[in-house]
Amino acid sequence: MSCKVTIISIFDSTGHHVLMRSIPLLVLLLLSGGSLQAQQSITIYRCVNAAGIVTLQNDKPCAKGQQQQARRMEVPAAPPPQAAPAAPVQAPAPTTQLPALAASEPMTASKREPLPPPPLYRCRTWGGKNSYLNEDGHPPKRCEPLPVQGIDGSTANTGGIEACQMREDHCDRIPDEELCTAWSEYNRQAESMVRLENPDIAAKANALYRRTQQVMNTTTCADATAP
Repeated sequence: MSCKVTIISIFDSTGHHVLMRSIPLLVLLLLSGGSLQAQQSITIYRCVNAAGIVTLQNDKPCAKGQQQQARRMEVPAAPPPQAAPAAPVQAPAPTTQLPALAASEPMTASKREPLPPPPLYRCRTWGGKNSYLNEDGHPPKRCEPLPVQGIDGSTANTGGIEACQMREDHCDRIPDEELCTAWSEYNRQAESMVRLENPDIAAKANALYRRTQQVMNTTTCADATAP
């Protein structure tokens, strides 16, 4: 390692040459500084004015009329800026492993079991001459015509007089095992009424036919009548 020592002459206010007494210290500083290529040189001026006040100035000579001492010093160069420490890598948060779901059978839309048809009644008119199907088993009473006789006892109704007696039809509940057959008959009767296209009963006939069709298509009768 090469070391270059510069001895600086110091002049007082009278212009006389003064040798710095601290040169050995300067040499030691230079020798201990290591490589000079990595150091910078500065000059320190010690100034004493007429009042004896001492001031130190960095790289700036003393004012005119002041006693001046100069010392050149080698100072280490500022270290290169260090890179900011890398932010610590945060470990990913542990994930919670959910238990695997047990394999299940594929879900299929369960077929709704059809219900049996509603009750149906077979009613007979008073005297048992005619029969018909009915849903409630309590049909309204009907007026059964009565024979009319004249004052003389004759049966000829020359005066146009009418008489009747209120009669109640008798109804029997159809057994469950025969319901689908009865509902199929009831459905055919309703269809026949619709085909008549009688305006007096059209609304009633259409409503009855929709009802019988619903029973035949949505109950166990749908399977019983399937081909």
